[in-house]
Amino acid sequence: IRADLLRIDGNLSLAQKDLDVAIRLNPKHKHVALGQALMAHDRGDSAEVWRWLTPCVDDAGADPMVYRLYGQACCALGDTLAATRAWLRIEPKDPDLVLTLTEVLKRGNAESREQAIALLQSEWERSRALVFRSALARILAQNSRLEEALELLEDGRRGAKIQVYWDMLEAEVRQDARD
Repeated sequence: IRADLLRIDGNLSLAQKDLDVAIRLNPKHKHVALGQALMAHDRGDSAEVWRWLTPCVDDAGADPMVYRLYGQACCALGDTLAATRAWLRIEPKDPDLVLTLTEVLKRGNAESREQAIALLQSEWERSRALVFRSALARILAQNSRLEEALELLEDGRRGAKIQVYWDMLEAEVRQDARD
């Protein structure tokens, strides 16, 4: 915790020294890995973030920041599918999830985007969480599948009490299709 506070205050050399001590005391502790990953993230070193967090992503009780940073690192390293998997581990009610998923998937190649879409569709069918419907609609639109995206929205619009949400989402989806 002290290393993180030092890092936030800009005392990077002291933060690294604290992390070095923590590594010597308990090299496999998840907070050490997250601390090192945060330092690497601040330096813009995605490969180092990936290296530190790869052992942590299978931990069901991991801090959501682990999945955020790991997903960003995977995306930067070109692994859109791994980034999507990491982001799907975050609580579905997280407001940043849709934006992050749509941004991550804009960067991937066509094959990895299709794999990520299939993964997201499966998650949508399993959970029916609104966040997955929104993300899936936007991602379908970004991938030249506007009609599928609009059908997904129309299905959600039926019976909805607040139509303005669906109107706003449809506008975003149509914009994604143009971009």
